[in-house]
Amino acid sequence: MPRLNRGIVLGDDNNDSNSNDRISSKFTFFGMITGVMAALSLKERWDSYKQLPSESETAGTFPAPPSYRDEPASDDDIGLTNGAYMDTEIPAVRRSKTRRPKSCCVCCGINCGLFWKAFGIVLLLVIIWNTFKLVRWAMTPNPTGLEDMPAYSKSLGCLDAPHWYQDKEYTDYDITLASGNEAHDVEIHGGAVGTLLIAPMASSGANTVKIRLGVRTNEKQLLDQIAVQHFPQSEGRSSIFDLSTPLDAENAHGCLRFDITLYIPSNLKTLAVTTSSVTQIKFDEGFEFSPRALRNLAISQSSRSSNSLLLTTPNLSGDNAVFLVRGGYMTGELAVVNSTIISNAARAVSNVRVTTAPYAGDSKTAYFETSSGIAHSAFTFANPERRPVHSEHTTGTGDMYLTYKEAALNGRVSLKARSYTATGLQGKMNKDPGGVEERWVGDADGGDVLNVVSDGWVRLYF
Repeated sequence: MPRLNRGIVLGDDNNDSNSNDRISSKFTFFGMITGVMAALSLKERWDSYKQLPSESETAGTFPAPPSYRDEPASDDDIGLTNGAYMDTEIPAVRRSKTRRPKSCCVCCGINCGLFWKAFGIVLLLVIIWNTFKLVRWAMTPNPTGLEDMPAYSKSLGCLDAPHWYQDKEYTDYDITLASGNEAHDVEIHGGAVGTLLIAPMASSGANTVKIRLGVRTNEKQLLDQIAVQHFPQSEGRSSIFDLSTPLDAENAHGCLRFDITLYIPSNLKTLAVTTSSVTQIKFDEGFEFSPRALRNLAISQSSRSSNSLLLTTPNLSGDNAVFLVRGGYMTGELAVVNSTIISNAARAVSNVRVTTAPYAGDSKTAYFETSSGIAHSAFTFANPERRPVHSEHTTGTGDMYLTYKEAALNGRVSLKARSYTATGLQGKMNKDPGGVEERWVGDADGGDVLNVVSDGWVRLYF
């Protein structure tokens, strides 16, 4: 049976334009010289051909033969009388001037003059081309990595599917929380694709989590394979909402889509979202007017599809926050209260702004940690609270952009990368074995820590 939502789930699993497979033809320097030499040689042959004399140019070179007559009228006509004699003098032959070849030097079967002429032409072309690329690079803004990011909701398709789960556009579920340590888990599995919008609950003091679920498909029989489970919070266990959908469809164009809105109350302490389906998660703009500060916030997206999204806002935060994204895109703004960890594996692209927030706990240091794979990653760190900072960034071969202009860092910077560009760093590079360069920003003994390890290229701004 064909895979459900095949075009979305099994589409390309890469993201940045700087990660897509490209086929490019490359010309070598000496290959170009060979081509130019061949062109110059053909031109010289053509010029030599055009210099050959034409018939009109050779007219008059040799004397015209006397006119022929079968029966001359008199002896005068044949030059035997009146002192006339036959001209027996052989006319002088005009010798053509021998021109010296334009390129008489040949080494190893190569015309040296032609070679150096081609070398100069190719060198000039290479200089012009690289100058053009340098100017274009200088005028092009830094890539964001989000150039190919899909549109939220619309990119998932299946918007005109006629069949609804339970024959209605949405179903509401109210799930009870336990008092004192309110915690809720959301789990989404299967072949369906969809959206998850996390929004604040309008009523204050509620002790429930509200789920609004809508599922639609173009194959009605798929609705019978949907399983929805929900459990209230009990001692030692969070409240749970679980959505399970089938993996296969009856035909190659089968689609199944879910749209979930999760309303969380102001007293919720812990929220965990785990999804293996292609899911586009978004923090609602309503948190700007009704912010939520959780103790623990964890979001895990294990799908590698480029259609996965995680769109964040700093007004939904957690003292300890963990974000795991294995594919697609993560972008938006986050607040660092105590610690924030972002783990983007494989081809997941990230472009996130991080801002420190007040923390009531014992630790005054803001901990920020990221790990990335082979895709583009960009992190901007702002520290309006002027808290001590401990940041660690690790990436594979993907390009990484780190901006700490608004962080007011004072402390050591450990940078180990295959190549990098940095502005604002102080100190000398450490040439000891191991390749780690110990430098600092501001006051070297200020206490802030920034560690960067990369197998690729890093751009670091201070």
